[in-house]
Amino acid sequence: ADLSSWECPGGYFCVAGSTTYAGQACAAGAYCGQGATGETPCPGGEYCMGIGNAAPSGDCLAGYYCAGGAAKPNPTDGTTGAMCPQGHYCPAKSNTPQKCGIGTYQDKYGATSANDCAACPIGYTCTAEALKEPVDDCPGGVYCTVNDAGVAVQLPCDPGHYCPDTSYAQIPCPPGTFTADTGNEACDYCPAGSY
Repeated sequence: ADLSSWECPGGYFCVAGSTTYAGQACAAGAYCGQGATGETPCPGGEYCMGIGNAAPSGDCLAGYYCAGGAAKPNPTDGTTGAMCPQGHYCPAKSNTPQKCGIGTYQDKYGATSANDCAACPIGYTCTAEALKEPVDDCPGGVYCTVNDAGVAVQLPCDPGHYCPDTSYAQIPCPPGTFTADTGNEACDYCPAGSY
């Protein structure tokens, strides 16, 4: 038979220059288009299930990421992909986890959208991306709140107020105490002869 114009079928690869059919099925995690002389690893964000794929099988599932060469839509091997880690979210067809933004955190695995990133609680600042928990306590002398745009901010305590660690509001100095400047962690006692 004349095989000079014959091409290897999709899902298989054939050694270049072969004069006889010597095709081999593509392995799981790879695909082979028509006429392929080798396997192509499944691209990031997609998976190639089973053997003999002529094209990727589909998109990686939401809550997982497929880094490349994935053989299933929800890989867990850590090399070709995994469940979305804490501090991140992974929509469908993710090839890498997306970081939760500043002012948010994510303490669960398998998040699927930015909406799964929780707002930083009052009294904390969450000043880094991809936080697993709100660990950045609000320091003394300032209070941590959320502005009108929903962003966590630190504001200095005004005179006549104090702010211990993790304050979410400034506290008025009690009678017999005072603060004359901003950013106080505690109030001072009034000196003798004053009130």
